[in-house]
Amino acid sequence: MTFLYEYVKGVAVFLIFSAFAEIIVPKGNYRVYVKSVVGFLLIIVILTPILKIFGGNNISGLFDVVGNEFDKTIMEKESDFYDDRQREIIRDNFSRNLENQASKILEDLCVVSESKFLLKEDGFDIEKIELVIEPKEQEKSFFRIEKLKTEEEKNNEFNENVKKVISDFYNLPLENINIRNS
Repeated sequence: MTFLYEYVKGVAVFLIFSAFAEIIVPKGNYRVYVKSVVGFLLIIVILTPILKIFGGNNISGLFDVVGNEFDKTIMEKESDFYDDRQREIIRDNFSRNLENQASKILEDLCVVSESKFLLKEDGFDIEKIELVIEPKEQEKSFFRIEKLKTEEEKNNEFNENVKKVISDFYNLPLENINIRNS
């Protein structure tokens, strides 16, 4: 009878400990893992007398298996985090390289003071391009007669030409390219 009393007392103490552990752990990603480990430990506490009856004196091996599974789960979670972070860094570098490339493409036409390439969420395809440019001064020909245009008309025409160059190079629709003059 003492054996049964000690067994119930051990389970009750463990249940109190597990309730206390769940209260202490903050709400977050690791709460699920703590609950899983506590559940595994509860199963071990309940099965310990049965294992002893059938000659299982090496209970520490069972703790090792549970600990290894817990470590494996945490490592998989951290691996996913680092994979996402690495993908984010690669996307940022890719976007910066595209910005540098656009500046080189347009260097004969204008000075690109700002550029921003927005990539689609699911990969590395360009969704939208935003450029802030300043046209370079072009030599004026004395023999060329042009229709008088306002400064705004000249800028709009120039911006449309820049859009076409960028659109052709990146194979992107014109409406996905925004250009402002600085």
